Amino acid sequence: MPAESYHFGLHGVLNITAGLFDLFLGLLVLSKDPKSPVNRSFFLVTLFAFIWVVPFGIMSLCPSESQARFWLAMAYTTGIPFISPVVHLFSVRFFSLGDKKKLVRWSFLLGAVFAFLFFLFQEKLGRFTENSWGRYIAYQGDVWGYSYFIPFIIFFYFFGFLAFRNFYRGWRGHYSLKIQHQSQIVFFGFFLAYTGSVDFFVKMGLKLYPFGYISLTLLIMTMAYGIIRHRLFNINLFLKKISLIALIYSFLALAIVPVSFFAFDKLGNSIQEKPWEIVVELSLVIGLIFSLGPFIYAYLVRNSYWLRSQMTSGLAHELKSPLGAIQGALDVLSSAVLNPKGNQAQVSEYLEMIQKNTERMEGAIQDLLNVARIQEGAAVAEKEEGDLNKVIEAVAEIYRPAAGQKNLEITTDIQPLPPVKFDRVKIEHVISNLISNAIKCSERGQIRICGEKLKGAIQISVQDEGKGIPERFHKKIFERFFQVEKQGKGSGIGLAIAKAWVELHGGKIWVESEGEGHGSKFFFTLPV
Repeated sequence: MPAESYHFGLHGVLNITAGLFDLFLGLLVLSKDPKSPVNRSFFLVTLFAFIWVVPFGIMSLCPSESQARFWLAMAYTTGIPFISPVVHLFSVRFFSLGDKKKLVRWSFLLGAVFAFLFFLFQEKLGRFTENSWGRYIAYQGDVWGYSYFIPFIIFFYFFGFLAFRNFYRGWRGHYSLKIQHQSQIVFFGFFLAYTGSVDFFVKMGLKLYPFGYISLTLLIMTMAYGIIRHRLFNINLFLKKISLIALIYSFLALAIVPVSFFAFDKLGNSIQEKPWEIVVELSLVIGLIFSLGPFIYAYLVRNSYWLRSQMTSGLAHELKSPLGAIQGALDVLSSAVLNPKGNQAQVSEYLEMIQKNTERMEGAIQDLLNVARIQEGAAVAEKEEGDLNKVIEAVAEIYRPAAGQKNLEITTDIQPLPPVKFDRVKIEHVISNLISNAIKCSERGQIRICGEKLKGAIQISVQDEGKGIPERFHKKIFERFFQVEKQGKGSGIGLAIAKAWVELHGGKIWVESEGEGHGSKFFFTLPV
């Protein structure tokens, strides 16, 4: 449609702006992990909200009623009927509530019915009103209007209520403090968003400004706070990378300005004589400047002081320590070769030491390879249906001798778990890491491994009576190369890899501890 078909109106522009920011947030979350059901469902929430608020904004800018009706139909046939269903879907995916799938399908089916009915009878269902802020829709106050919009509003709030019930149960339920905080943020964010549903009653004649786009903006702000403060959707590192890229290209763009002024000053009249040649040459210069972006980004990441300092302390120890032991053992064995009449028992002991430290180095190198795969997004879970009970018992049995050397006892309290699809190697790695850490950080007591069936998920926990973890570290402990103070040396990547493997299965991992001296309890879930 031609630009003259529209006129400026602040209400319409604000609606469109809110919709664009909303969609941007959804795309950001989706791009972090397109395979994640949670991220995909949140993107759908933002997409349908965008299809609601942007057409309403454009509708208020249309002088022609026929144009406005087109955008109204767009909102009511492809956007608004699906908002509560996708919010309900997001709540189900967020807490892995597999038993709610049928209800989700019904919500979308009913939404499609309401969309189709509006498409057929839109002229009988609503009329336009002119207000100080712009054009808006009012429901027909007759049998047509009431027979459609009253059932529609009941449908809208019913599935919204189901979503909030899921959010509230997650907030107040048995999940970790991290999940409780994230659930609280999501609950209040969508509560603020649903205040915009007051617009329904504006359509019924309530004398009120339709502030739905403001409610949507509050949702965006709340979710952004959750992402930054409580690691919602785990896109903090992704945001840092995006911010760094934006900063680099902002500086490059600033560099183009003086170059352009200098070029125009030197070229003078030749701009008018050979305009296309000048444009091509200037475009090449601008392209060259912007092409520096990837090199600058790579240099900054590789030479980051923070990254170097975090990696060096842990990885140097993990690689140098076994290398030193191997070198010492080789010196002894070299002497034994030169003196065959030496102590053969000592030779056997040092051969065993070499084997153990070689395996230790192999594990550290494998961890580095796993980190590389995770960073590149190349990690995949090769899932097969199996018995998780047997896996847990087998891993626990492997670590019982090591625990016994420290007078620790490993006990298991596992309810009969249903068969579940999982990558055996990766889940064994997760359980091994949690038990190994519990042994390292404990000097007394028990290490208790529990397993139970929850709604739509299996939950495994490993509890120790060791040093404990201060609350300020609960969120950071799963970051790559992070180590808790005074907890012994290590690479600092074991828990980061465990977190990646669990999330690759669609599960969650977290820690609970009352602080130093009170032990720790690590949890992870796998969807059924």
